[in-house]
Amino acid sequence: MMCYICQSLKVKKLFDFDAAASYLCGECRAVYSNARVNTYELYDRKYFVDNYESIRTQQFKKSEKIIKWIKQYKEKGSLLDYGCGSGIFLKAAVENGYNKCAGADVSSDALAAAGKNLEDKHIDLIHLKTNNTDKCGQLKNKFDIITFVDSIAHIPDVRDVFSNLIQYSLHQKGIVYIRTPNINFWYILYARALSLLLPKKHIKLLFFIPKRCILFNKLAMKKFLSSFGLSITAVYFERDYIRRSDNLSLKQKIGSFVFQDISRYLNPNRSMSIIAKRNDAG
Repeated sequence: MMCYICQSLKVKKLFDFDAAASYLCGECRAVYSNARVNTYELYDRKYFVDNYESIRTQQFKKSEKIIKWIKQYKEKGSLLDYGCGSGIFLKAAVENGYNKCAGADVSSDALAAAGKNLEDKHIDLIHLKTNNTDKCGQLKNKFDIITFVDSIAHIPDVRDVFSNLIQYSLHQKGIVYIRTPNINFWYILYARALSLLLPKKHIKLLFFIPKRCILFNKLAMKKFLSSFGLSITAVYFERDYIRRSDNLSLKQKIGSFVFQDISRYLNPNRSMSIIAKRNDAG
């Protein structure tokens, strides 16, 4: 079996869940999953309400910090946010000087929410056709910046999508911004140790099965980008935002300690942000 990220043959199965089988590449150390469900159907209105509606303010502030970082490498220009969700990042982009912005997503519920959040911003919102490897053929313009803000890990056919975007939708001197979960060796080892003690239904939570198809690290991201003629210009790591209720039962507190606190200790840099450009961009 060939690694979907770096094309290595050094691949072994980590876990076999009902919803997906997970694999570890011995070369780039990425973890990826072959979902047995249509992952695009998971992103309905409830998903966006449960995961984003209550943190819009924090999300906007985080988006502004990302925009400030991107501006160091591309101060102005057109921007496409692929997997735009409810449009909060696009709102920050427009309000911080980027023009001719567009958002693309496979979820009609996400685009409906984005339409409300961006109703006065004159941003093109594109509903991508699912199960179509030529999704990017729907994008008629080229952009100075293409962003994947917490979206690239959710794309099952990421090589096809990414290849089309770079080839047809990115200007020659454009840049790519990617923010995605970062996974390390200790996190994987901990999950494997827990699998000896706990049912699989608990272990799959550590790998976000089936919603996230790929868990990168810096090496895996470098190899992935290189296969499309891109190189990393800048990278930074960060700890994730923690939402925790004050009204947890003892069982919930134990679960939080086992699945969140220990894993965060072993893998503190939970998110990775990347700026990349073409090798021949100059």
